[in-house]
Amino acid sequence: MIEQITLLLATPIAKAVLGKFYEGIGSELSKKAVETLPEKVQQLGKLIWEKCLRGKPGMDQLLQSAAAGSAADQQRLAEYLHTVLDKDASLKAEAQKLAEEIHVNIHNDFSSQIQHNYGGTHYQIKLGATNSAQGHYSEAEPFHFNALNIRCSQLSAEHHTALRLNNLGASYVERDHFEEAIPLLQESLAIRERILGDSHTDTQGTRWWLEQAQSRASGRIVGSSDDAESAGTDSGRADGLN
Repeated sequence: MIEQITLLLATPIAKAVLGKFYEGIGSELSKKAVETLPEKVQQLGKLIWEKCLRGKPGMDQLLQSAAAGSAADQQRLAEYLHTVLDKDASLKAEAQKLAEEIHVNIHNDFSSQIQHNYGGTHYQIKLGATNSAQGHYSEAEPFHFNALNIRCSQLSAEHHTALRLNNLGASYVERDHFEEAIPLLQESLAIRERILGDSHTDTQGTRWWLEQAQSRASGRIVGSSDDAESAGTDSGRADGLN
């Protein structure tokens, strides 16, 4: 019998809940959350455990198996929790609030890693990101292009191309122009995977925006426009500084 929800046990719960609210990127969010926000993962795990899993027949075994890595039981757990959350509006609101905190904190942390300052580039990028976060997309665009112009002499042609494609693609996503965004982000991602590798933060940022565009274009809503803004636009667009 489970007496305490450890981080290990909370992880599959968090993965299921984040997958509910951020379809398509929930798995990646939960992985990053375990690394950077373990206390939030445990908080979310404990909430769900106490409200809808504790004392239910077979749930101890299901959760332990999911935590041990059983993909089948992770899926069973996710399906059960999604059904429960759809039926319990109060619990859903509590869980969604924690999920949003995790989502925002991860992307704020992601953007805070971008510390390189090439001339006025970092300042221009921050101005663009701030305007984007406030919904002032038209005002943000000149700053992004100013940053690109400053960087032009410092980046190779491929780096510059990938950065520009990424920035414009992310801007389209924020304005719900998904069909225009997808090919730009796909091209940027292909370049970054080739010259930077899969694990580089710039590559991850472009991949995140592409997943957003593809999911939302197909009608699988990953989040509202407010989610995209609160995610920290410079985590995706204002990158390429390494």
